[in-house]
Amino acid sequence: MIGIVKSDNRFKELSKCVNSIYSDELVDFFNIDILVLPIKGIDSNGFINNHLNIIDILKNNKIKRIITGLANDYLKELSREYSIELTILMNERSFVDGNSRLTALGIYSYLLNNKKLNKDIIIIGFGNISFYLASLFKLFNIKFSIYTPNIIEQKFVKLLNYNNIDNVYDGSLLINTIPKNLDWDYKKLIGMDILDVASCPYGFDMLKLSEGTRYEILSNIPALFYPFEAMKLIL
Repeated sequence: MIGIVKSDNRFKELSKCVNSIYSDELVDFFNIDILVLPIKGIDSNGFINNHLNIIDILKNNKIKRIITGLANDYLKELSREYSIELTILMNERSFVDGNSRLTALGIYSYLLNNKKLNKDIIIIGFGNISFYLASLFKLFNIKFSIYTPNIIEQKFVKLLNYNNIDNVYDGSLLINTIPKNLDWDYKKLIGMDILDVASCPYGFDMLKLSEGTRYEILSNIPALFYPFEAMKLIL
């Protein structure tokens, strides 16, 4: 039996496609041998959410396999201790590619729905998500530029003949994909829209942002916009 810990909508969709227990209550996880965790996995104390701890699930069941998006050292240690096969989705190339494509599509949908595609768009970073987002912008003739401090990424930006720029301050909409606070001149960001799609700690220090800067974090994009397609990547 598969146990799926309640999380975002992709996991709800997954529970409809497989014989499973879908819950966030310990009492429901009984006689399971496969455990599916949320994308973020567990914290350093073993908690999956505010009240459910993985140790309690392991003690009540004979888990043979754990499937998770991310795995910290504690989860890896537990897997070795209990002789559990650990599948880390973010280490699987096919999952990362598919998840990045859906994330880019979700960002595009968000910008389209909020009428922001006519702004001076600058994509910050050029990893998996930015690659697919830039491809979408090019396909739909959306003007954009790319800023990345990474030398290797700069090389690929130029090879793909995208507009590579050395600062972000001439744009009106910044889309950040780098999970790191860079050394920004925050005064020059006043009046801009910033859409941060990176993971924590995100791309900007929120305490340094001025009131005139419109800053928004958009998380769990595949689950938010395309839960069924996102579910199939896990399935």
